[in-house]
Amino acid sequence: MNCGKSLIFRERKLYAAIIIAGLSIAILIFSALIISQGVLFSFEKPQLKWRYRTKGAVISSPIIVNGILYIGSSDGHLYSLNASNGILIWSYRTNGSILSSPTYWSGAIYFGSHDYGLYALNASNGRPLWIFKAYNRIGSSPLVYRGIIYFGSWDNYVYALNASDGRKIWEYYAGDIVDGSPSAHDDMIFIGSLRHKGLRRLGAIHALNATSGELIWIFEVGDEVSTLHPAIWNGIVYFGSWDGKVYAVRVKDGVKVWTYSTKGHITASAPRISDEILYIGSCDHSVYALDARTGDLIWRYETGGPVQSTPCIHDGVVYIGSADGNLYALNAKTGEKLWNYTVGGAINSSPCIHDDLIYFGSNDGYVYALKIQ
Repeated sequence: MNCGKSLIFRERKLYAAIIIAGLSIAILIFSALIISQGVLFSFEKPQLKWRYRTKGAVISSPIIVNGILYIGSSDGHLYSLNASNGILIWSYRTNGSILSSPTYWSGAIYFGSHDYGLYALNASNGRPLWIFKAYNRIGSSPLVYRGIIYFGSWDNYVYALNASDGRKIWEYYAGDIVDGSPSAHDDMIFIGSLRHKGLRRLGAIHALNATSGELIWIFEVGDEVSTLHPAIWNGIVYFGSWDGKVYAVRVKDGVKVWTYSTKGHITASAPRISDEILYIGSCDHSVYALDARTGDLIWRYETGGPVQSTPCIHDGVVYIGSADGNLYALNAKTGEKLWNYTVGGAINSSPCIHDDLIYFGSNDGYVYALKIQ
């Protein structure tokens, strides 16, 4: 009997060893499949590293330069924070809300304000280098290209200024509010606007000569184009519109390549392209992944609120905010949710990643830094 029990015991050990070996092989195969897709996912939620409270909604999107975070707030301040710990370095007060996202060039921070000003501040101490006054609010986020700063205004103009001293080089009359933010490619500037024809509310994207401001072509759509910087890839410029559509048009002549219709306005979310996939948010509460070449839908993920944040793609993960108060991390290939992080207000700010931290603002008045695994 003892010998029989010993045999059964040995057989059970053998079966257990086979099962364990099988599980180990399965785990290895699964890991290899994940790695072969170029993504190694961590399903752990991020940890709050720090948060900094402003006195207004933070719709502006952060930038990180030399370990310092710069971001605007609707309280009228531009903030400079230590990116590692969130400690305030300096702040600069304007006389209007700052929804514009800052940009950096040659030691200076540039941004627009609803007080009609385009500001250039010393990045180290926040002291003004120069201020240019338009004739209406500036919600457009400026772009520096070849030493010239470009932006739009609610006064219906697109401006080009010398980035060093603020001297106006040219202005272009767009015919209506210019709340879009510019992109540049091959000595061309692309920027969206509102556009009216009689009582008809339309929109357009304008392709301008970067040196002279002369119109090269204009592409009209069914409603305002107020998207952040359009994406440019493979000779195509991509943008969204309040008419709910994503557009792909040729850079050289503005000829339409394809369109894709969502079920809501596309207001501020700008397309971002990675591995030939275009990602964008819509006010129909969804994040879309489209084939950048054809416009075909790859996947759609529905959040609990309008998505006006611009996606950030990093290591095979799409990070994007929603008006439901969540920052989402989605598998870039499948759209599967990896995690969400909830804050106290809508997230219209667009996230950015530096080292192992992800930064964004919220309508709850805070700037957040989360440690991602």
